Amino acid sequence: MAAIVSTHTTRHLRLTLLGLSLQSHRPNYLVVSCDNDAPEIAQAVRDCARDFHFPITLVQRAHAGVARLGQVRNNAVRALQRLNACLPPVSRLVFFDGDILTGRRVLELHDALAASDTNRLVIAFRRDLTEPQTQAITEDQVRAADPESFITLDPSALRALRTRDRRYRRQALMRRLHLAKAHKPKMLGANFSVSLDAYLAVNGCDERFEGYGQEDDDLTRRLYQHGCTPAIGVAAIPNFHLFHPTRAPASWDSSPTVRLLHTQAPTRCLLGIDNPKPQEALRIEHFPAPSNAPPPPRPSPAAA
Repeated sequence: MAAIVSTHTTRHLRLTLLGLSLQSHRPNYLVVSCDNDAPEIAQAVRDCARDFHFPITLVQRAHAGVARLGQVRNNAVRALQRLNACLPPVSRLVFFDGDILTGRRVLELHDALAASDTNRLVIAFRRDLTEPQTQAITEDQVRAADPESFITLDPSALRALRTRDRRYRRQALMRRLHLAKAHKPKMLGANFSVSLDAYLAVNGCDERFEGYGQEDDDLTRRLYQHGCTPAIGVAAIPNFHLFHPTRAPASWDSSPTVRLLHTQAPTRCLLGIDNPKPQEALRIEHFPAPSNAPPPPRPSPAAA
């Protein structure tokens, strides 16, 4: 399993990487892929590999002048393809944004939901934290306990999460009956997982999508066209979204790439893993764990 973190900033990166380094099921690979070549991100990742005693691969290229999140995710998979030449193969990709603090069992739960069928698209969601909640979280807290044990969500937020979970499960049922929209239930780019084989079969994210939004709707649609089936972990998989000012447009429909989503698209996108949109050369660095790294944490009793 490979955990892939997409980012353009160091803002919440340490908490994201700390949470992933403490998973009950540790990833075989932890890859950070960036939408720029900012040196402070490279330094932050180097520090995290040392401080959290966990090896991390960093993928960077110069900013293209516009946000290219789909290309950033594809770049991480391109780096994994190079690593696979000399390291154990990857079976499943789990994607995160660099502002997500994970509960200790997130990767374990992704594994469990995909266990019966490797062609499952596991769909999680995020639990939005307020600015005061985010500012109150410390690395010492995360090291000492599962974030689920010390982060309390507003009851209305929990109700909204459960309502979304039920809606996604209803949409999954409608998909089995061939009654769902082409991209429903849709995954959120902040946390989903899919097999490497399926991701490569659809040529990864469509790199024509730039700016904010719709690239995850498009990828969901094409994965379903390929034959993937949804597994819903919206309420079960605890991902905490750390507060920051949003870059999202005021209206989903105002994104310039909405028109792309409403056009017929082949299952295998034209600009993807095999034929990327022109970009600067990738720089791939591997930061090993210190030679005196402690053994992995023991799984919690519930995970054993």
